Amino acid sequence: MSRNAQRAAWGLSIVMLLGACVTRIVRSDEPEATVPPTVEPAIADNDYELMQLFVDTFEQIDRNYVKEVDRRQLVEAAVRGMLSELDPYSNYIGPKDLSEFNEDVEQEFGGIGIQVQYKPETHQIIVMTPLPGSPAFKAGVLAGDAIVEIEGKPVSEFPKNQELQTAVGMLKGKPGV
Repeated sequence: MSRNAQRAAWGLSIVMLLGACVTRIVRSDEPEATVPPTVEPAIADNDYELMQLFVDTFEQIDRNYVKEVDRRQLVEAAVRGMLSELDPYSNYIGPKDLSEFNEDVEQEFGGIGIQVQYKPETHQIIVMTPLPGSPAFKAGVLAGDAIVEIEGKPVSEFPKNQELQTAVGMLKGKPGV
């Protein structure tokens, strides 16, 4: 069987699997919101059906996808996808990034109150947004403003591929200092 035929068969099987599962869920007799709180087994059965959809899809991908997939990477992508459906602020932090996240969240730091990104083509730090009430906001810093120098050092001279981290480190400090 050619590679294109394998891909087509794989795609069709996933579509059929998802179609069957969605049909089964849509045909549910009682929406979850109307199930009385005393009927917990019905809720558990519905949850089981939903989780079975995920497990079945995961197994199909693992067994039939045209190339080998990293199972952990696949599950983490599914979790990120679920969270992206909630709101723009919900996000998954994987085990590799968790210690760095905890360090960032737990430390006490101050700064000028801006969100920034680095533009390599211009060697500039661009202000994405000044945070309301922050020193930058009060000083009149606007979204789109370019930071080309911090403490007398041009951004273009910051270590390559570490420009943003260097700038953020220089802009942070103890609160009130």
